[in-house]
Parts: sequence; C-alpha cells; structure tokens
Amino acid sequence: WYIAGLLAVHILIFFIFRKLAVPSKPKNWGFVHDETSKAPISRVVARLFNSQFNKLVDTQVTDSDGRYYFMAGDAKYYVTYEHKEYHPQKSDVIDLEGKEAEAITIDAKLKRH
Repeated sequence: WYIAGLLAVHILIFFIFRKLAVPSKPKNWGFVHDETSKAPISRVVARLFNSQFNKLVDTQVTDSDGRYYFMAGDAKYYVTYEHKEYHPQKSDVIDLEGKEAEAITIDAKLKRH
C-alpha cells in the first residue's frame, strides 16, 4: 500500500505541474472570413505592427476556422492580412497605450481577387 500511495502522489503532482505548464487557450479570437460567402479563411498571414515605428511585432497564421490571436500592450498597433487568393487588408489603428497586456482580436473580411 505504501508504494501505491507514493505512485498516487506522483501522479497527482504530475497532473498539477502539467496543468500549470500548459498555457491556457484564449477565450476570444479574431476571425478572418470571406467578404461575400462569410466562410472562414485558413492560412491567412496576420501580422501585428507597432504603428509608431512601423515595426513588425508578431505574426500569426489563421487556423482552419480562420482564427488568430495576438497579445500586446502599451502602444498603438495595426494588423495586416495577406492570402494569395485575396486582396491584402490593413486594420485601423488599435490604441492600447497605458494598458498592460491585452488581446487583439479583430474580425476581418477579405475580398477575393
């Protein structure tokens, strides 16, 4: 019973550390979809830029449901969207000045060539 008890404690500790090590999935997503059909677009390259310096901050590729997600804070940003079958698009400026890390989740509609 002693070894079984130690095994149970080790398994419990393993699951606790695993839960703490895996980052939580974001609750909000930005979606990219077709302007006319409203279907989600996968493999869109979404790039987050600092608008003051025009500096690339992060890049994400949308999943099969057209979802993407950025974390940013304390600056002004904009997002660009590119896909080979659609016209590129740029978002409006997102003002996060004076805020700590916040999710940037903007829905975008892309128009086909």
